[in-house]
Amino acid sequence: MKSKTFRMFVATFAALAISIGVAQAAPIDATPTSQFIPAMKQLAPQLNLTPTQQNLWQTALDTMQESHVSARMNEDQLQQQMQSADQQSIIDLRAVHAAHVKVEKEDDALREQSANAWITFYDSLNNQQKTSVSALLAPQFQAIAQHPGKPYEPRTGL
Repeated sequence: MKSKTFRMFVATFAALAISIGVAQAAPIDATPTSQFIPAMKQLAPQLNLTPTQQNLWQTALDTMQESHVSARMNEDQLQQQMQSADQQSIIDLRAVHAAHVKVEKEDDALREQSANAWITFYDSLNNQQKTSVSALLAPQFQAIAQHPGKPYEPRTGL
């Protein structure tokens, strides 16, 4: 009897932890790209892009937007699954975990695809254009480096 109660407690705790994690996740709009893209759109006309570079620019933008939409759809799907799991008397933690792993893999692939599109665009630029883009990126990299995150705390073994 104690084992069944313990399992129920663990399942409830895990479901609660997962739902809190989903609820506390930062919205996708809060990514660093939300500041980069408007600035990049202002810089693009000054770069004097060739037609090939313009095509790569548009491909990178389209890929990023498609990735964003797909990630939003994945998030909505996870929320629906969590709502249906809340209505069940016994939560299938294996299925919940599998859904999260599946979405993480899909989102990782989408981010990688978007990053590769931007890198391909960047590689097509000449040195003067790369200097302009780098000047745009430098303050953002500095802000990331100065982020007041928690310092690393080594494990104490306790």
